[in-house]
Amino acid sequence: LTYGNYRFEEPSLVLRLADGVLDIDPLQGVLFDGDVRLRLRVEEGPALVITASIALAGADIERALTDAAGLNQVTGRFDLAADLATVGASQFDMVSALGGSLSFAARDGILRGIALGPLSDRLQRLDRALDFLALIQASLSGGETPYTAFQGTFDIANGVARSTDLSAVMEGAEGSGTAVVDLPAWQLDLRTRARLTGNPDAPDIGLDLIGPIDAPRRDIKSRDLEAYLAERVGISLLRRLLPGQRAREEGAAQDAPAEDEPGEALRPRDILRGILRGIGN
Repeated sequence: LTYGNYRFEEPSLVLRLADGVLDIDPLQGVLFDGDVRLRLRVEEGPALVITASIALAGADIERALTDAAGLNQVTGRFDLAADLATVGASQFDMVSALGGSLSFAARDGILRGIALGPLSDRLQRLDRALDFLALIQASLSGGETPYTAFQGTFDIANGVARSTDLSAVMEGAEGSGTAVVDLPAWQLDLRTRARLTGNPDAPDIGLDLIGPIDAPRRDIKSRDLEAYLAERVGISLLRRLLPGQRAREEGAAQDAPAEDEPGEALRPRDILRGILRGIGN
């Protein structure tokens, strides 16, 4: 049983039609390799009035996103529950009047296009002046990130679905986000932030997807993290270039000067000599 790209396998249904009202209660089968149960009511009139509820369990999220929106950035299995209603005389009218609620929970899959696990690992070993900007760009522009949980809820009105509670538990990071999916305009505004769990002091990093639902542009939000890394690299480099500076810092807690005996000041000419010596080496 097919409707557009949606293919219900092994379907069974109970259908009643009386006085211009069609009830399907329920339609059961397999959709996107998951068990589906759908209830649908269609009332005849100048415009069709449609109400529906759907429950989907253990479905393939990659198949679902590919068939629904031409996206293939996420794999895994997911559950979904939705209650929807609309009215209209054409498909566009129905999409524009769509309202209701939807919740989903995905698990044990991969997010394509980002590699947060390697980024988190590399940052823990960052102790030299490497090209950390390229590291961030590469991590958010390719690779894969396994996740164990990815979930959220949407409120839908006038064909626009909004979520403020997207969350994910991923390799090397925990994520949160908001989303606006405008179906009549076919536009997506997805704003996500990830905290690198291996680097609790590091600022969040962001990845926004904005534009057509099936071809949004990517906007990487990494300025705060870049500044944090620049400071870390600068401090690490300074410690190596200045003789005795690391030893002074490590021994400060054990051999701190008294309040009325200030410690030896680090003079600018000492810093310059250390930097020049490091460059020469």
